[in-house]
Amino acid sequence: MLLNNSTVVVGVDPAPSKGLCVYAYNPQDASNTNAGFDRHYKATCGALALREFSQKVNELAEAHSVLICWDAPLTMPANFNEREIERKAKPKKPDKMNKDEWASAKRNLASVLPAAGCSHWVITQKVLGFPGFDNKQLGNALLNAKLIFDTSEIKSPGIFATEVHPALAIQIALGQDTIDELDKGGKLSGTGWSYKGVEWNLKGPSDHSKCQQFQDLLNRVIAKFKRDEALAVFPKEVKEWRKSEEHRELDPSDHLDAWVAMQLGMLWLKGENVKCYGNPKIGSFLLPSKETAAGTEQDILTNIERQ
Repeated sequence: MLLNNSTVVVGVDPAPSKGLCVYAYNPQDASNTNAGFDRHYKATCGALALREFSQKVNELAEAHSVLICWDAPLTMPANFNEREIERKAKPKKPDKMNKDEWASAKRNLASVLPAAGCSHWVITQKVLGFPGFDNKQLGNALLNAKLIFDTSEIKSPGIFATEVHPALAIQIALGQDTIDELDKGGKLSGTGWSYKGVEWNLKGPSDHSKCQQFQDLLNRVIAKFKRDEALAVFPKEVKEWRKSEEHRELDPSDHLDAWVAMQLGMLWLKGENVKCYGNPKIGSFLLPSKETAAGTEQDILTNIERQ
C-alpha cells in the first residue's frame, strides 16, 4: 500500500515516567501541525494524557486510516522473557575482542532489551491492548487497533499498529561507527549510539562533548531519514539543540525516537527501503531494508530473516 491522502502516520515513543512523545504526519494537513497531536502527553497527567492522545487518534480514524508506529514491544515473548527477534538483533562479539573489551564497546551500540525488561509494556497495553497472548488484543484498551506486519492489512478508515525500534534503525541506516569500527580498536571513531539521557543542564566539558555528539548524530539522522513533506514538523528547539531554561523539559532522545518512528512508517507505506522484519511468532521491527544497510548491519537483518 502506498501512502495516500487518507493515511495518517503517528510515531510514538512511550515512557511510563515521562508519558508519550508523539510525531505525526497527515498528508491532508498542509500546515504540518503534527496532525493535531501535542508533542508531549505528560506522565504527570496520568490517564488523562493517554485518553487525550487516544481521543485524537479516534477522531482521525473516523475519516482516515491511522498507522501507529510504536516504540515498545507489541508481541508477547513465548518464554515470558525474551522474544526471538530480540535475540537475533543483538550484536555479536567480534572474535578479536575479549569479554571486557566487548562489555565496554557494546555500550556504544543500540540496546535491544528483552521484552519483559521493557517497562513501557504497561502503558502500551493500556493504550493499544498489546502485547497480548497469541497476539490477541486485550480488553479495555483505549484504542481498537489492529496489530499488522504488512501494509496490505491497512484499510481505511481504521487504526493499525506496528512495532518500531528507532535506535536499531538509526544504527542500521547510517551503517558507520558500529562493530566494524569497534573491531579495530574497541572505541568508536565518531558518533556513537549512546544518545539517551542527554541533559539540557550542561555542567562540564563531558556534558558539552555529549551534547555535540548528539547534535552530530541528529544531523546525520535527519539527512538520512527526512521526507521533505515531514521535515517541517521536527521542532527547532531539538533540531538546533537549544540549551536555554525554557527548553529543558524536552528530552531530545525521546523526540528523535518518535520522529524516526514516524519516518519509518512513512517510508514503509511508500515502499521506500523500509521493511517489517520478523513475524507474529518471533516479534517484529520496522527497519531499513537490507539493501540499504552495510556490513555488520546486513548481518543483523539476515539473522532476523533466518527462520
